Amino acid sequence: MSGGAAESLVRARLAAVRRSFENALAAPGDNAVPALDVDLRVDQVRQVVSSYGGPEFWEERAGLRCLANREIPQRLFLGFVVGRKRELPADLAVVLLAELCRDRPRRAVVEMDAANLVNLLVVAPFHAPGLELPIWLTLAHDLATGDDRRDVFHRLPSTRTAYDPLHAEIPPGAPYGDDLRPPREPPPTAAAYRSALLAATGPDPDAYVRAHVFERVAALLA
Repeated sequence: MSGGAAESLVRARLAAVRRSFENALAAPGDNAVPALDVDLRVDQVRQVVSSYGGPEFWEERAGLRCLANREIPQRLFLGFVVGRKRELPADLAVVLLAELCRDRPRRAVVEMDAANLVNLLVVAPFHAPGLELPIWLTLAHDLATGDDRRDVFHRLPSTRTAYDPLHAEIPPGAPYGDDLRPPREPPPTAAAYRSALLAATGPDPDAYVRAHVFERVAALLA
């Protein structure tokens, strides 16, 4: 399989996940998002994706399903996909993309890793379309430079999962509450981040992403 073929397949699979995400945003009683053979659900209030985990992590607000943040275990669970502790390096992202392309994944996929992949490549561009290219370029640059075990999220401009929009409900000093609050240091602006990436990756960003992300996916699928 060529890098171009892998790119077409990846983008088709991500488009299908996005349709499921959009349908689940306001689906009464059904907030499931099929992807990677794991149980992913949409938090219909925060409009992000998480693994299910169990009923103890969820609540209902005005008819919408939502991750709870009142208790310590709930904040710990939420923190896997929202806030300072969420994490996804490029080397793992490209493996998950290859698994997404298979009719059935060959390896067990950690549910929160799958959720973070969807939040990075589906949810973030859904809320901020201008971030789509910078996200792909970040993955490609990390893979090209061998810096592919470093988390991607914390270098990006602010995304939907950067902090809990319901953080004001968490009492000051509550255990694991600070991990869900807005970051102390402001993230880069989208324009500045995009400009720096384009300067670092050359004049043809699509070719750069194809060479360093989708060629890697193609090799994993071979």
